[in-house]
Amino acid sequence: MPRKHKIEKLDKDSITVLEMPDVKPIGVFSNALDKVLIGKSNKTFANEASEGRGPRYSMVNGRRFYLWSDLEAYVKAHPVQTAGTA
Repeated sequence: MPRKHKIEKLDKDSITVLEMPDVKPIGVFSNALDKVLIGKSNKTFANEASEGRGPRYSMVNGRRFYLWSDLEAYVKAHPVQTAGTA
């Protein structure tokens, strides 16, 4: 069966790479926390929020919204001491 479209190879000079600046999100909704912070599930964050623990959050349209700066502060406030660190 013949091809419907002709495929042409691109040479290296015809490809343009766009560099994106470092973009930092303002915050994260609660349903996406496990994609941003590894090691805790969304349910764990929900349990901590109901117990008054965990990172600070705001309510946006009935959903928990965590500011990035609050997540960073939470992570920095809970370091894990390992045997190899002083």
